[in-house]
Amino acid sequence: MSPRTLNAMAALAVVNGGGRAPAEIGEPLGEGDALERLVPQQFACEVFGLSPSFFEQDRLRPTPRIPFVKFGRSVRYRLSDLRAYVAANMVGSKSAA
Repeated sequence: MSPRTLNAMAALAVVNGGGRAPAEIGEPLGEGDALERLVPQQFACEVFGLSPSFFEQDRLRPTPRIPFVKFGRSVRYRLSDLRAYVAANMVGSKSAA
């Protein structure tokens, strides 16, 4: 497997809660702090295997399916929101929320 594929698989494990994210990706900002670090759109694209246009079109909806944060032109997603989107769209699983 290519290094890119392995990185995407590791990232998917993190989003699904099966792996430990590096500090710069998913750990809380401080002890007892409810804030999560934010991940860029490119990270979400690699994890889901989707094009950037999927996320861009979603942000144009009156109510986006995946919440996002904007800092100027920069768009970021919380890992918990990505996990929630996966759980809400799970088909054929008894454990789906």
